[in-house]
Amino acid sequence: MTLHDFPKNQPYRVLLLLFENYDRKKWNLPHIGQWRHLASLDSFVHDALEDFHLKTDPELLAEYLFTSLRQNLLVVPDITVDRRAELAREIFVVRDKLEHLDEDINWQEFSLVRAGYSPVYLRTFFKEQFNIPPYQYRLRYRIQTACKLLVESTLSIREISEKTRFRNLETFYRAFKKQTGTTPAQYRRKNSSHQ
Repeated sequence: MTLHDFPKNQPYRVLLLLFENYDRKKWNLPHIGQWRHLASLDSFVHDALEDFHLKTDPELLAEYLFTSLRQNLLVVPDITVDRRAELAREIFVVRDKLEHLDEDINWQEFSLVRAGYSPVYLRTFFKEQFNIPPYQYRLRYRIQTACKLLVESTLSIREISEKTRFRNLETFYRAFKKQTGTTPAQYRRKNSSHQ
């Protein structure tokens, strides 16, 4: 009934297939799945879209699509209560990693290899647990660390910017002001005992 491919420049590529009179007992496909061999995905999408737009016999096209999907889709399992508890523990590991400023997280690798979920799902679950997305959590933690260093140390603002892993001083100033409503220098003057 519908076959739609989202553009490759989108952050997440999705192939949407809607079948008329879909019989789950007969075909039993996962509602959502991940393609097993990514190298073959482009040719499948191209062939499927071309046949769909050329108005190939719907029965033949459905047969081709179902057969290909059965062979190539990895099933994304439903989340059980036990798995959610396990995932909640992993989320605390993520939170701890976000608080190690000398360590970067390869989010893709962590999500798929360690936690066994897509990066999008893991981000969503993190936000559900802490009411803030991981990127914002880490940024907030970096700014809190910078505030502490501004008050308790004699490090220069540039050194604090580097220590809290900002790309450059301008980025640090912008992020700091957005989070605190003041510049690092003003914050230090107002709160520091090292004057």
